[in-house]
Amino acid sequence: MINLSVIIAELKSSVKDALKINQNSYKNTNDKTLSDITKLKGLYNTQRESFS
Repeated sequence: MINLSVIIAELKSSVKDALKINQNSYKNTNDKTLSDITKLKGLYNTQRESFS
């Protein structure tokens, strides 16, 4: 007979792992976006100074 508690424990573990991976990918995306925004602000300020 199949032991349901073992299956449930495996599913919980898999879901936790999937959530961790998803959370890390969001963090990496946010870090990259912030980095890109900072670069763009720097470019904008440089361009603005060269026109003034």
